[in-house]
Amino acid sequence: MARMKGRASPQQHRRTNAAAARVLDDVGAFDLLETYLRGAIDGWYGYGPKVLPQEADGMAAIAWWRRGSFFSFERIKLMGIWSLRQGANSSSYELILGEREWAYKGLFHNPESLHMQLQKDYRIYYVGEDSPPKQPLLRIPYEAKQRLKIRLRLADAIQRWAAGMADQAFRQ
Repeated sequence: MARMKGRASPQQHRRTNAAAARVLDDVGAFDLLETYLRGAIDGWYGYGPKVLPQEADGMAAIAWWRRGSFFSFERIKLMGIWSLRQGANSSSYELILGEREWAYKGLFHNPESLHMQLQKDYRIYYVGEDSPPKQPLLRIPYEAKQRLKIRLRLADAIQRWAAGMADQAFRQ
């Protein structure tokens, strides 16, 4: 019982996550990721995006991609925009743009099932962390007055990332 008293209540989680979600919404994170799905990056299948809570002080908008070949299911790439509170007692947030790679954990590979499940969620067949990467592509302190400039910086970084992904698909 003592351990349970120390945990945040569901209302605290919702309140904190709502503020983090509002930050993602202010910069249009969901739309930025959705732009590069469904054939937008040559050589890759894109899925998502999905919004995931991050501990008690953040949210993430995440989309995922796998190579466009039949046998390229071993790994997927995740691109995410994380909205994290900058300190335990702070009301300011930071946006982090980054990429993660996850490994396949299924017992066998059924391409039809995999494709159908990936449309809903990637965590069924792949294992890894949802937290922001240690080496992000972009880290920006969020200021409501600067949200359009922040969105443009995020869009530019995602566009460069997508161009690199397309090049990578044809090199291997």
